[in-house]
Amino acid sequence: MSDGVDWLERLVEIEPPQPSEVIQEYDKRFQQEPQIWSDPEHDEYVYRILEHFCADMGRPLAGELLDLGCGNGHTLRYLADSSKGALSLTGLDFSAQAIKIAKSQAPAAQLYCADFLTWDIGRRFDFIISLGVFEHFRNPRAALRKATSLLKEQGIFYLEVPNCLWHGWSGRREGFRRHRGGSDQLEWHLRRSSWGRLIADANLYVVAAIRGPTPWTEFTWLLSNSSWAEASQFPELDRFCQVQWRQARPRRIRHFRNIQKQRLKVVLQTVLGRLGLLGFARKFTQRI
Repeated sequence: MSDGVDWLERLVEIEPPQPSEVIQEYDKRFQQEPQIWSDPEHDEYVYRILEHFCADMGRPLAGELLDLGCGNGHTLRYLADSSKGALSLTGLDFSAQAIKIAKSQAPAAQLYCADFLTWDIGRRFDFIISLGVFEHFRNPRAALRKATSLLKEQGIFYLEVPNCLWHGWSGRREGFRRHRGGSDQLEWHLRRSSWGRLIADANLYVVAAIRGPTPWTEFTWLLSNSSWAEASQFPELDRFCQVQWRQARPRRIRHFRNIQKQRLKVVLQTVLGRLGLLGFARKFTQRI
């Protein structure tokens, strides 16, 4: 840019609280709901993506794997059960409460409570997975570069971020702001192309670009720190993703309808509240 301002900085609408406050926010979430964001169906989906990719590449799904932003350890638990010891598992999260739960759910994994950007484990990984985490980093470019540095040669980084713009609930413009509705988290609302710019900035190579079956998995990539697999074909992975997309259509429709109901409730409560009928609005919208 001519004035030297980074394009990403132009999109920041709200600065996040202090790190200690953010940690407290997530500790509280995990205290109130220990199984928050747990989804066995999604865990299986991630495992199958990696499994089909490895099959296409003629390599085993084995080695050291890092779950970056592991939360309560639900994905690590699934990977431990499914890989039958082929994967040496490590989990990282900045929430001490999440790690406490993860220790009971995924006892086979090495678990760390730390800030990812300053974390120094002293080794690299064959696989890194991150599910709905990078959209929350105030500086996702720096976080992607850190992930690049933790990959082994020919390692694979499974990156998954939601399409926060698809339903318009939080606005159609790109930006860093709280997600209105849902879990009300601070996150980047970016198009796939913008995430692609950040991936390129981090010197990551796109091995496979995947359209996830749901809005919260829609933007998914298999990435690497070298171009070793850029021209490869993935027939098994492609077939699996196509089937998942077709099968998830009813789920996408239900989610969209729920979003529309939420929007209608907010509009009705706002209008009736201004008319002094807030009590009536709350009772009425409970029926929607």
